[in-house]
Amino acid sequence: MVPTEQQVLEGCSWRSRQMGRIASDISGVYLIEHWWGAHLEPTRNSSGASSDFSDWMRTAIRAKHGETSPLRIVASSDEGALGRGSLRCVTGKAVAMVTDCRPDRSTFGKTVAFEMVADRSRTLVVPDGVAIGWQALSSGTRMEVGYSAGSQWCLDPHDEELIDLWPVAPICMPINDLAITNLDEIEAGDYRRERFTEESLKPVGMQVEEPVFRENRSHGAGNRGLANAGSSLRTESKGGYTEAKNSHSKRPTILVVGSTGQLGHDLYRQLRSIGTVIGACRRPRRDGAVPVGTQVDVARPASIREAIRRTQPQLIVNATGLTGLERCQSESRRAQAINARAPAIMAEEAKKIGAAMIHFCTDKVFDGQGERPFRENDTPRPLNQYGLTKLRGTQAVMGADIGHMVIRTGWLYSTHGSNYVQSLVDLITYRRSLRMANDYFGTPTSTHWIASTLSDLLSSARGDLNGWFEQWGGLYNMAMLGYASRLEVADHIVASCKQFSVPVVLEKLHSASVEELSPNVPCSKNCRLDATRFTSRFEVQLPTWREELNRQLAAMLGLNESRLLSIA
Repeated sequence: MVPTEQQVLEGCSWRSRQMGRIASDISGVYLIEHWWGAHLEPTRNSSGASSDFSDWMRTAIRAKHGETSPLRIVASSDEGALGRGSLRCVTGKAVAMVTDCRPDRSTFGKTVAFEMVADRSRTLVVPDGVAIGWQALSSGTRMEVGYSAGSQWCLDPHDEELIDLWPVAPICMPINDLAITNLDEIEAGDYRRERFTEESLKPVGMQVEEPVFRENRSHGAGNRGLANAGSSLRTESKGGYTEAKNSHSKRPTILVVGSTGQLGHDLYRQLRSIGTVIGACRRPRRDGAVPVGTQVDVARPASIREAIRRTQPQLIVNATGLTGLERCQSESRRAQAINARAPAIMAEEAKKIGAAMIHFCTDKVFDGQGERPFRENDTPRPLNQYGLTKLRGTQAVMGADIGHMVIRTGWLYSTHGSNYVQSLVDLITYRRSLRMANDYFGTPTSTHWIASTLSDLLSSARGDLNGWFEQWGGLYNMAMLGYASRLEVADHIVASCKQFSVPVVLEKLHSASVEELSPNVPCSKNCRLDATRFTSRFEVQLPTWREELNRQLAAMLGLNESRLLSIA
């Protein structure tokens, strides 16, 4: 029996003078704001038994920075009773993660993150069938955790998608006697009957009347291969083993503005290896793939200032922007606000708090004359509002007297979000013919490569970001080896997809000019960038655009990249 939202709330008493309820994107999951240290406990009848919920267990846990609890699936131990869980941050700071494990709900599989701070009186409440876990974002974090005694299953803590969602690389706590499952198994079987039988959900332990804090200093290894949480902790992830040291005093706080965009999404995931990453955007993605620590509207200066002052980052990464050429041309005031004014405000706030900044610029700041790749010291001559506003934003960052790195790049694509590579892979499966520009040249560049490369470079800072930017900061072109027209890129994608037996129905790629395809907005035809300065300063070996596109196509299609057609 899955409880309704009203049943979950009515089955609890709240000892407080004032409280408010904040709904989430998952039904039945709420943040309760209250005063006077109020906490959630079950309503009991005259005999002392819980009238609406199964036996309630509440405990408290102290954790170090990065320690991460398993996502426990809330369930009742008694058939017909209601299960529910709660979470409250007592000291420090944490991020809570909830995943809907109810196959009958439209939000099944959706994951949502919540910021939990001790000085905010908030309790997170989740209903039966929802998994809840948390990660400490400061040393000495204390969390008060409550759950029904039947909550004895958890989602696989090594699930690739779940691991990638945490703000920092997770140091997994032991799962003890919890049974492990995953969303595929839950969806395949009868969730209530097969996963939560009376035999498998016998209450364990004793109810804790008062919170008893325990130190997670010397956990034993879990019985399902989880790593020890000793002096040197490590957790197995899809990339092998990631060492996690006890000392996090030098881990910087990084604010990624635009964390749900294709570039921001990859930056958010990659930068977690060097610091605590806070995602910021106007609207969280519907799939909840990247937790949003703070919301910001980059078109509103007050919103930008408030987000930076509240999070106090050591590094601000601006991965946002209004990118559509035609939209920037028709909405020039909005383009000015987002592409020019917003970076200037970020730089201004960064100077006030002593933070460094990474900003992304575009190849469209040049007029595209000639065939030579543009260098960093070439004079910008933008042809449209997009290039002009991006140039103004870049100039504001570079003139703000802060540690900064401006990355000029173009023709970005990713395995997620909306981009020209994704669109082409989709179009060739149902269109007989396509027209592509044969006079528009650049270098396809993956956001994954940019994010992972920057993360590797910043790891050498060892926490001293300002010192690193003072030595290595500046303007750099970032692009892969080789150049191509959009027509050549499309031809490569078609050939690669055919090698994978993708049902390609496309019969003809027609060549066209930029003017024919985009008659309303002047566009630079030559978007080639010379990345020699970047490679020489950082001794980075660039992949060819074809090699990287093959890898990303493999990931996009869920196939083995070795099967891709290699075109030298």
